[in-house]
Amino acid sequence: MTLSNPSANATLGTSAATLTILANDTPTVGFSSATYSANEGDGTATINVTLSNPASANVTVNFAATDGTATGVSGSCPGSPTAVQDYVTASGTLSFSPGDTSEAFTINICNDTGDEPNETVNLTLSSPSANATLGTSLATLSIADNDPPAISFQSSVFSVNEGDGTAVITVILSSSSSGSVTVDFAAANGATVPAIGVTPPPPTCPASPTDTQDYVIVSGTLTFLPGDTSETFSINICDDGNDEMNETVSLTLSNPNANATLGASAATLTLVDDDP
Repeated sequence: MTLSNPSANATLGTSAATLTILANDTPTVGFSSATYSANEGDGTATINVTLSNPASANVTVNFAATDGTATGVSGSCPGSPTAVQDYVTASGTLSFSPGDTSEAFTINICNDTGDEPNETVNLTLSSPSANATLGTSLATLSIADNDPPAISFQSSVFSVNEGDGTAVITVILSSSSSGSVTVDFAAANGATVPAIGVTPPPPTCPASPTDTQDYVIVSGTLTFLPGDTSETFSINICDDGNDEMNETVSLTLSNPNANATLGASAATLTLVDDDP
């Protein structure tokens, strides 16, 4: 503000001054985002909370981290966390000193070794001090799994009628992979009442199989393309004309590549006799 042009019977003294307009808006306290993310192997997740404008006095607000789809533990992560020990529950109070507009709290993340879906933690703010109001008071922390999927037989037991001709064996991934997954498979004579395999070539049953020609021995490699969770291989079954006991074939998986681990790697195929 300025003064100027006094009349002839006056002179100017202090002709300039400043008016300061003091903001009296109540600041709003809230999460800086509605969603946060952390990798399971990061160890911690930092959650930022902001004040819409500085306050002239301390502002406080309570925070809490509770179970969404993730499961919390108290105190600290165990030395070898399981799939139901995902993070350390947290609660407390944040304090903004005069002039501050940003504070943060930390959540400890437990790095287990089990393949599992990405999981969530619910974040809440509550009970701001009288000189602030609540803004975004709810948010979600997503914990991204960092463990490779497990590859397994779909079942530990399969069965097929001797006259069916083929047995289809299903192998599954516990979750899809971003890279290709390979695993070796093999079918061999069973341990209990073993079926007797025919060694290829050719990879077919004889025209008139005997009671010691029950199936065609098979081995190979399955490939799961990115996004796939199920693959199969087939075993040719030889239909002889002899009455015999039900017999078994041993199934194994081995040598997964670096994008997967082995889960249930052994199974049994039972050949059900169909001869009177």
